[in-house]
Amino acid sequence: MIFWRVACVLGIVLLLGGSLFMFGLERRIIYYPSRELYTTPGALGLVAQNIEARTSDGETISGWLIKKPAPATGTPRPLLLMSHGNAGTIADRLHRVVHFQKHLDVDFALYDYRGYGQSSGSPDEKGTYEDSRAVYDWLIAHGESAQRIVLFGESLGCAVSVQLALDRSARGLILEAPFASIRAMAKAVLPWLPGVPFLRTHYDNQAKMPRVAMPLLVFHGTADEVIPFAQGESVFAAAREPKRFVPIAFAHHNDVYIVGDADYLRALRDFLDTLR
Repeated sequence: MIFWRVACVLGIVLLLGGSLFMFGLERRIIYYPSRELYTTPGALGLVAQNIEARTSDGETISGWLIKKPAPATGTPRPLLLMSHGNAGTIADRLHRVVHFQKHLDVDFALYDYRGYGQSSGSPDEKGTYEDSRAVYDWLIAHGESAQRIVLFGESLGCAVSVQLALDRSARGLILEAPFASIRAMAKAVLPWLPGVPFLRTHYDNQAKMPRVAMPLLVFHGTADEVIPFAQGESVFAAAREPKRFVPIAFAHHNDVYIVGDADYLRALRDFLDTLR
């Protein structure tokens, strides 16, 4: 009897210790904020308007609204509101903007989460949701139409875009390398860590997808070494129609649109054309 009591107490201590350990590491595992903007739209020949959006909890979110110089052909061109991954800043996504605008008739809105780039504060799950809503509302307040906005999430940004799709109106949702949830990621990538059941950050894409009521396009690299390909498939499976899943053969986590090249652009163009 004494043995089992001691074992029980030790188990509780280890469990609590593990959860506290996870609490301390959680943000550092999920977020890799950078403050440096190593380049600007102007340096790459892009014309940008600065975004300074105020969140409901008092943070200032910085970004760029980048419009293609050429006039739109026919209906207004889509405006991709991009929520980026957990590392780097919007400056790291400018080469994607250059590439897309070279081949597609699209505009871009990029922003940095709190604690990234020139945005104030420090990141957490609730905060990133607040940031995306603030930028969306800034766009609407500055004359953009919800019928022109297409939400675009990359990695961690998939979770932010999924939540924004529940909170605001948009023409469609594009996800590149989505994960099922933070708990699913922890079990898949760090199964030896204690305290996984006590994680405070959820980003539960799979649970939210059945409530997303807009057209969906999902890209995922088959050789993704960060987010398992199967998690992208599970997020897609949970989503409502209309939807399309585009596997990019041999692509890793950070090179999906590069490896996909013409196939990626074709799928993206086809999707955007269906939204017009």
